[in-house]
Amino acid sequence: MDVRRRTFLKTAALAAVGSALPGCQRQTDRLIPYLLPDDEIIPGVADWYASVCSECRAGCGVLVRVREGRAKKIEGNPEHPVNQGKLCAWGQASLQGLYNPDRVKQPLQRKGVRGEGLFIAIDWEEGLQRCTEALRARQHGPIMISRPLTGTMSRLLADFMDALGGRLYYYAPDAELPLSAAWQESVGTHLVPRYDLAQADYLLAHDFSSFVNATFHRFFPKAGFPMQAYAEGGRLMFDPDTDTGIADLVAAIHTISWPVTDPARLSGVRDRLKAVLGYSRQDWDAILAETDDNHELLPSPKQTSMVPEATITDERVAAWRATLDEADKILDGTLLVPHWRFKQGFDLKAYFTSAKKTDLVMLLTGADAVPYIKDGPVASTEDFRAIQAAFGNDWLGYAFWFN
Repeated sequence: MDVRRRTFLKTAALAAVGSALPGCQRQTDRLIPYLLPDDEIIPGVADWYASVCSECRAGCGVLVRVREGRAKKIEGNPEHPVNQGKLCAWGQASLQGLYNPDRVKQPLQRKGVRGEGLFIAIDWEEGLQRCTEALRARQHGPIMISRPLTGTMSRLLADFMDALGGRLYYYAPDAELPLSAAWQESVGTHLVPRYDLAQADYLLAHDFSSFVNATFHRFFPKAGFPMQAYAEGGRLMFDPDTDTGIADLVAAIHTISWPVTDPARLSGVRDRLKAVLGYSRQDWDAILAETDDNHELLPSPKQTSMVPEATITDERVAAWRATLDEADKILDGTLLVPHWRFKQGFDLKAYFTSAKKTDLVMLLTGADAVPYIKDGPVASTEDFRAIQAAFGNDWLGYAFWFN
């Protein structure tokens, strides 16, 4: 994709200007310095703009008090049917996105491992230059993933991505209020974890475009995927719905062959999995060192569980830690994964560090598994007998709980 630096700078600048406009303000025809104020602005007299809060998906109506061109206060709109004048603390505090001294004021460059929250500030020129170079280096148009938006912000981001030759996707796994209530009921807090898609290294390491274009119209019928216009085809064997369903299933099987476009990211999946095993060991070290017994979500054998029917014993803790050791061996390639077609085992480390594509059908049937088949100890039920003996048929549920 050909993205010139000047084009990106102009597009980003217009996006920044547009994002500062109130949602219901009239279109601005020109930009002028505030030394020449608008004729309608009277110093000391506030203007009120009706808009919609975007801090969550509720879409509460708000009134924004503006003086001399600066937003001063946000209140609930008493005439809005959703909130009828009420506004939660998030809505009240949204003004801090403009004025809080700790807000992000310039581009930040990550320092260290993702997730540590360590950044160093860089200037705008360098930040925009890096964005421009990254966009220019892409073979395909960029993708932006956002929670559902409406109105001015939706049009702004759509125009921005169109100018870059990319696509804008909305991601909403579930309604926020029921999900918050479910978490409150399950774990005692209404705070819902946020999905960090950038951490999905295994997915981001592959090119799924053929699979997505051939099948995703079945899941997202209004997203504009290429086959959407042909979701209802003619009759081939049974009826149009059945025939197109079978055709899409065949297409899905045919396109489950995903090229690896970022080998370093795929190799990093293995590193992350090993880190997860290490974190689990650290968790249990900390849990076993606890001396209190107060609302323990994941208790030690000496503590009381919040889930009465799920007990933790010394045997189960020892079995879990032994299982972590076996999983480490598999990721290190010293313990191989069994494959139904071969007497030897599948080297999972070799796959993560050298795979050029992931074809699920060919891996399962054996042809694409050949490069990763080697001699050595192969994992069996004996290697995981400890967890089976300690947890029985409930081992999978405990695995999710422990992680």
